[in-house]
Amino acid sequence: MNSWELKRLIEQKEDELFWKRLNPDAVARGETEKLEGELKILKELYWGAITR
Repeated sequence: MNSWELKRLIEQKEDELFWKRLNPDAVARGETEKLEGELKILKELYWGAITR
């Protein structure tokens, strides 16, 4: 996966996280924490891709 694909995926996940944070049921089920973890990993991969 190249850097622009990672950036697009990060933007999609951030948008999804925004809307899940507004849903108390999603927060209670831990969906926001899962997305935050995914975003952290994706951002690390993106940083690695752009600094190579």
